[in-house]
Amino acid sequence: MKKIQHMKINKELLILFGWSFVTLLVSSKNSPLFILNDWGDLNAFLTMGKSWAHGLIPYKDLFEQKGPILYFIFNIASRISNGYLGVYLLEVLFFTASLYLIYKIVRFFINKTTSLVFCVFSSILLTLNPYFRLGGSAEEFAFPFILYGIYLIFEFQENEDSLKASQYFISGLFFSILFWIKFTMVGSYLGFYLALAIILIIYAKWQELIKAIIYSLLGFLSLSVIITTYFSMNQALDNLFHVYFYSNIFLYQEDVDITIFGKIMRALSEFIKMVKGDPLLFSLMFIGLVSLIVSRRILKNNNSLFIFFAAYFSLLISTFFGGNFWPYYCLILIPFICISLLPLLTYIKDLKLNHLQVSFLAILAFVLILGSNQNIVESKLLPHNPTISTSSEDFEPAQVVFGNIIKEEKNPTLLNYGELDMGFYQAANVIPSTYFFEIQNISDVSLPEMRKDQADAIRKKKVMFVVARSQNGDEEYSLPKDIDKNYDLVARHLQTFEGEIRNYHLYKVKP
Repeated sequence: MKKIQHMKINKELLILFGWSFVTLLVSSKNSPLFILNDWGDLNAFLTMGKSWAHGLIPYKDLFEQKGPILYFIFNIASRISNGYLGVYLLEVLFFTASLYLIYKIVRFFINKTTSLVFCVFSSILLTLNPYFRLGGSAEEFAFPFILYGIYLIFEFQENEDSLKASQYFISGLFFSILFWIKFTMVGSYLGFYLALAIILIIYAKWQELIKAIIYSLLGFLSLSVIITTYFSMNQALDNLFHVYFYSNIFLYQEDVDITIFGKIMRALSEFIKMVKGDPLLFSLMFIGLVSLIVSRRILKNNNSLFIFFAAYFSLLISTFFGGNFWPYYCLILIPFICISLLPLLTYIKDLKLNHLQVSFLAILAFVLILGSNQNIVESKLLPHNPTISTSSEDFEPAQVVFGNIIKEEKNPTLLNYGELDMGFYQAANVIPSTYFFEIQNISDVSLPEMRKDQADAIRKKKVMFVVARSQNGDEEYSLPKDIDKNYDLVARHLQTFEGEIRNYHLYKVKP
C-alpha cells in the first residue's frame, strides 16, 4: 500500500515538473526559447556564480550585494551549462518544489485533481509581470522556502499546536537559506517564530517552546556556520560582512535616519500604493485577505490565523523596510496571495473533473500565463523583435555580436561600464578582472570608489575591451569620459531594453 502511495506521489510530482518546465519555457528568458536574458540582476548573479566556480571569492574579489547562497545557486547553474540553460533547469526544479508545496497545502482541504488544478492556476500569479521580470530573481528562488513556512502553519494546526523536531530543524535551515540569499526576505519566518512563541507561552507549552527554539536554532546555525567558516578560511569574512550587510544597510539606503516605526508605516503605505496600480493583484490580495478573516475554512482557529497573518505582514514589512520599492520585490509575497485564495476553492471541494475538463483548464491557464507574463514576445519565436535589434536585418543582439568579436582575442579582458551587468561577460565567456565589474544602484556620494575604479581601469588601459550603453540612441549619454584617447570604437548596436532604445558600444584598447 505504501509503495502504491509513493508511486502516486511521484506521478503528481512528475505532472508538476512537466507543468513547471512548460511554464518557465515561455515565461523565463533563461529558457532555450530565448537567445539570452538581458536583465542586469540575473546577469550579475550569473557572473558572480561563474566567477566563484573559477576560483574568485565573492565580496573579496568582486563587488555584488546579494547573499552567498544565491551566488552558490548560480555557481551550480554555471557548471551545468556555459549559457543560461543551467539557470533555467534550476528554475524548473525550484518551481516544481514550490508547486508541490502548494499542492501539499491544498491537499489538507481539497481532492487531488482539484489541488493540481489550483497549482496550475497559481503559476499564473507566480509568473505575473512586472513582478516576475525576466526570470531568475532571488525572489523566485526563494519561493519553496517561503512556502514551506506557510505549509508548517497548516501542519501546526492539524497537529494541535505542535510540530516535529525535524520540521523545526528544516524551518531553521530554510530561514538560514533565505537569510543568506537576501536578508530582507526573512520576515515570514520572523513573524512565524514570534507568533509561535507567543502562542506557546500563552498556553504554557514549555516543552514545545524549548523544542522549537533548540531545533530551529540548530537548523539556522547548521548552514550559517558553514558559510562563515568558508569565508573565514578564505580571508574574506570581513568582505562578506562589509558588502552583504554594511553596504546594503548603510550605502544602498539613503534614509537611515528614519525611525523604525516610520519605516514600517512607509513600507505598508508604499506597498499598498504600488499594488493599487495593478487592479488584478490588488483585487486578488483584498479578496484573499477578507476570505481568510471572514471564513474559517482553512485557518480554523485563532492560533493558525494569527501565525499566518504575522508571517504575511512581517514579510511585507521586511521586504520594503529599507525604502526601495521595485515592483519585483512584490514577487516574494505572491505565495501568500495564492494560499489566501484557497478558502474560495473549498466551497467546491467535492468538484469532480474529468481528463478533458482538466486539459481545457490547463490550456486556459497556459494562455493566461502568456498574456500576463508576456516575455514570450522577446523570444526566438519572434526573431525581429526590438530587444534583439531595431534593424530587421539583424538576428542577433549586441551581446552575441560583441561576444563573438571579443572571443576572437586570446585571453581577453572586459569591463561592463556604467551599468548593471548587461550580459556581455556571459556572452563573451569572460571572467571579470576588475573588482567593480558593474555599477550598482548606489550613489556616488555613498560609494565614490565604484565609478572611480571603472574610470581608472579605462584611463590605465587595464582591460582589453569596454562595453557601454547609452539611452534613446544618444551616443554621448553614459559613455566613458575621454575614452577615445585609449580605445577605438569597434562596434555599435541598437536594441531596446525595458521599452527604450539603447545604443550599445564596444571599444577595444589601442595598441
